[in-house]
Parts: sequence; C-alpha cells; structure tokens
Amino acid sequence: MMRSHGESSRREIWEFGKEGEPVYDAILKFIKMRYTLLPYIYSTSWKVTSDNGSFMRALVMDFPKDKNVWNMGSEFMFGDAYLVAPVTKACKYGAISVKNGVAVVDEDLCVGCMACAAVC
Repeated sequence: MMRSHGESSRREIWEFGKEGEPVYDAILKFIKMRYTLLPYIYSTSWKVTSDNGSFMRALVMDFPKDKNVWNMGSEFMFGDAYLVAPVTKACKYGAISVKNGVAVVDEDLCVGCMACAAVC
C-alpha cells in the first residue's frame, strides 16, 4: 500500500537522522501507524473490490441527510471507519492540542482564526 519510487535520492529512514531526532521520530511514527492500519486497509480493499465500494468518499455519500456536509470539501471518509479532517492552517494561538489521539480546541485560547474550524 506504499511504495517509494525512483532512484535519484535516498528514501531510507536512517537518511533523515537518528532515533531521538525530530524528523527521524516523525517518520518512524507514521511508518508504525501505516503498519497498524494495514489490516484495515486490506479489508477495505476487499470491500472496494467485492462490493464496488471506495476507499475515500465525500461525507455526503455516507451522511446524505446532513446538510452541513453537502458542500464540505476538506473532510472525507477513509473506508467505513475513519473520518479524515486535515488541519489546513496553523493555529497561531495554540488553541488546538491533541489529547489521547483526539484534536481538542481550548475555547479560551481560540480567537476565531478559523484554523480550528474542522475541530469545533
């Protein structure tokens, strides 16, 4: 489900630093996440093949009665279980934090910069 293409530059994780360094640790975190998701990805692949499903789809496909999602272009479903809501703008004021894997908005710090609109 993931493949690095090309020969012109190195892609191995050790080319980006050592354990304990921010870039290396970030890459390692997402490699581990990828392997954790593989069973889900493979089972979703089977549903796509056997049931004419899709990996990614607009929220309106799963929630057609919810008018709030009819024109939502930044969030989508990844398979049946994951709602993907990318953070597209940095929140300059520290209003967004992640606790136990969930994005949380501190209402006292939020100044309406709209960076946390997907979370609110």
